[in-house]
Amino acid sequence: MRPLTLHASALNDEEYDLYTASLNDLAEDDGADGEGHGHDDAYYEQMQIGVREARGWIRGRYSHLPAGSIDSILRFFSPGLSPADVLTGGQFFAVLRLVVHVESGKDVDRGLAFVQAHPSQAASPRRPSLDSAGPAPPTPASIARAFENRSAAGEKETDRGREAASAPAVPRRDSVAPPTPASIARTFAHGTSKHAEELFSQGTWFGPWRDAF
Repeated sequence: MRPLTLHASALNDEEYDLYTASLNDLAEDDGADGEGHGHDDAYYEQMQIGVREARGWIRGRYSHLPAGSIDSILRFFSPGLSPADVLTGGQFFAVLRLVVHVESGKDVDRGLAFVQAHPSQAASPRRPSLDSAGPAPPTPASIARAFENRSAAGEKETDRGREAASAPAVPRRDSVAPPTPASIARTFAHGTSKHAEELFSQGTWFGPWRDAF
């Protein structure tokens, strides 16, 4: 069976940039000593990375992928994922190519290791520290600014309340004019005349002299 390893010359430009940068990053995290080696194709062929270290790194960088898919890919190279197992640089390139294929929506397939992938069509991996970073904690300066803003807002509300309390009350204006002596007299005369007419019609006014009218 064809060994699962890729020479740097088998990568397209996008793959080369991503895979070599990833290998260098993983080597730094793993403490691998690259001193004395140039970053050429031979350098990457000679590199060795622990399977467990590669597993943890890939799970962190590609945390949006199922962990089972990543383990299935690594088992092509290390069936037991033993702590003593290592990956060469060429094998790591093959691992990342399979990871990119899975990220693009394909199933885990050993044969895809020999089919060039296109990382630009998949989501760009991010470092876990950046993905999981929450909002920055408040600083003494930001707390002081927030307190000053709240104090200023409270003073404005207090000033508005004082202005409203000190404003003179507007007198209420009645829509009906107060009565005058003349209007009172007219009302009384009209009421008395009407009452007299009612008494006259009922025969209770002037008694026996009613017929004289």
